Amino acid sequence: VYRYEGAGKGWTALPLPKEADEALSDIASKGDTLVVVGRSHLYVSPAVGRSFTKVQLAAPADYTNKVTLFRTVWLFHSGELFGTAGKLVVDAIALVLLFLCLTGLLVWLLPSFTRKRRALAKWLRLSFAWHDRVGRSTILLTLLIAITGWCLRPPVMIPLAMNTMHALPFTTLDSRNPWNDRLRLLRYDEAQGDWLLSTSEGMYSLTTLIAVPQKLAHTPPVSVMGLNVFQKDSRGRWLCGSFSGLFVWDRRSGQSFDYFTHAPAPETAGPPFGKKAISGYSHDFAVPPFAVEYYEGTSAMAQPETLRNLPMSLWNVALEVHSGRIYIGTYATLFFVFLAGGACAWCLWSGWNIRQKRK
Repeated sequence: VYRYEGAGKGWTALPLPKEADEALSDIASKGDTLVVVGRSHLYVSPAVGRSFTKVQLAAPADYTNKVTLFRTVWLFHSGELFGTAGKLVVDAIALVLLFLCLTGLLVWLLPSFTRKRRALAKWLRLSFAWHDRVGRSTILLTLLIAITGWCLRPPVMIPLAMNTMHALPFTTLDSRNPWNDRLRLLRYDEAQGDWLLSTSEGMYSLTTLIAVPQKLAHTPPVSVMGLNVFQKDSRGRWLCGSFSGLFVWDRRSGQSFDYFTHAPAPETAGPPFGKKAISGYSHDFAVPPFAVEYYEGTSAMAQPETLRNLPMSLWNVALEVHSGRIYIGTYATLFFVFLAGGACAWCLWSGWNIRQKRK
């Protein structure tokens, strides 16, 4: 967390506690009090520049220590479910998959050259032997990675996100903190005199930051990816925007409606992406208030030419390749991972079966 000190002084880091070793997702204030929201804890300072206190929120009445199947599969796929050791194992499996791809290509390509160059026959036999040995000994791990990755995009993602299970013992999800990796956004509602807490489990109200959070009913639908817009409009109603759309929420009447069509908001969020995937909203410029869409951006202001052709980091390039968006754009979210994951699992399993039949 950084504070801008003004022209000539730049940014200075705020003194967060040493144990604040989690991702930070939001920042909010009430009077002089500053609250930084982590994914699992709050960090509260009585004034800007003063030291922060780490706060673990109380368990709500509906707490069950359950997590979504999607979250469990996601952390299993990355290895984070088992901490650093799990991530290292998944890194090793990635190297195995790379090895299988390279040796598989050699086994496929070399036979057409060995007829003319007998020296290549040795490399063909060696490639096949190691491809077969490594593939058979790691088939369970490579299949698990392929199948769990296949589950992280629609259509399999949807039922996983809508169902829960108890946290697996001795994993990173098994925590005494009832809000472990569940906090998202925090706002103070002056009209109602309470804090509004947006979490992966829904919306909660807190009279104070040490009070027991109370689950709120009749709230706007929110995508499983969380809120991107959480602020009041000129009439004191809450704007709640996510990839499920942008909705206006009147807390006094308990009613919500679509920002664009004014139709009543649906009871549930539905698919991860709605008709309008909202990534931002602003009323801070000399133009009428406007929403920003994930796919379309906004026409309210032009993009500076200096930003038009900026380079991408190699990490982002790898992510776009991995998700397939670099090939077929945003449609990859719906099709590429599902098809590529299924093809990868089929390739691994069929390779095992071919070798078993030969034996």
